[in-house]
Amino acid sequence: MAAKHSANCAGPDKLKYWEIQMNKHTIQFLAAALLVAFASAASAQQQQMTRPERSAAVTATSGSVVFAPAGDTEWTDLQRNRPVARGDRLWTDDGAHAEVHFGASVLHMAGRTFVEVLSIDGNGIRIAVNEGAVGVRARDMRAGGNVEVSTPQLALRATQPGNWRIDVDPKQGVTRVASRSGAAVLYGAGGASQQIVPGQQMAFRGRDLAPAVVAAQGVDDFDRWAMERNRAEDQSIATRYVQAPPIPAQYAPAPRVSAQGIPVPRDALTYPVLVVPAQRIYPLPVYQQPVRRVIIVPRPQPGWRGGEEGGFS
Repeated sequence: MAAKHSANCAGPDKLKYWEIQMNKHTIQFLAAALLVAFASAASAQQQQMTRPERSAAVTATSGSVVFAPAGDTEWTDLQRNRPVARGDRLWTDDGAHAEVHFGASVLHMAGRTFVEVLSIDGNGIRIAVNEGAVGVRARDMRAGGNVEVSTPQLALRATQPGNWRIDVDPKQGVTRVASRSGAAVLYGAGGASQQIVPGQQMAFRGRDLAPAVVAAQGVDDFDRWAMERNRAEDQSIATRYVQAPPIPAQYAPAPRVSAQGIPVPRDALTYPVLVVPAQRIYPLPVYQQPVRRVIIVPRPQPGWRGGEEGGFS
């Protein structure tokens, strides 16, 4: 006896047709989803590629200074002008010093200091000091120049350009902060915060900004080295143009007199000028653009005779 099928029941051919159609729609849906996913990933990658990054480099070292990139366990000597990236760890031995520039901000490291770079991006820099002493200077905080330094006890965030010294004693569990210039805010656990202004010096124990009684920090050899480095940087930045040397004697115009025998002032004479590039006289850090000095000297006119008795023939 033949089997009976309901009128709503589709036969094998119709089922195959609907299966093909469903597979087609499924493939189209998956293709569209993958296209959106790839577009989103490409957009995120493009944003990441175009996101402004802050350059950083080691601009000075003294003594034994080593580093280890993120994830590495081997330490190697840190060379001057080496770029610094997120995750790098730096260590200075006894008596060693190091200077790292992060755009308009600079980090000075004293001896026996352990520093880790947490982040470098268009928003600013974040540095972790686990041991030792550092000097942090924020020269310009515009255009994403935020500066944050964290220790096992607290985090310092600059609120205006300035210079701060931070000492971390891991054995005593104490962090001492001294403000040479500029204001900053210190943050502890549980939302605790404390402002520090120029001339103040504070010490904290634990992570709740509990005050600690420690000896005041005076100016030592590390401070003098850091101040000298900052002074040299200020001079190199301010000296964009230098005074030209005196005009060479062979090009100096000789005195002239008018047809009536009246001496003509030298300023009244007009000479073509010759622009001569020269070497810069101050050593500039690697992160700054080179400065060229321009010397303007007169160029003799046709018929000019050089020498001390020079003049127009």
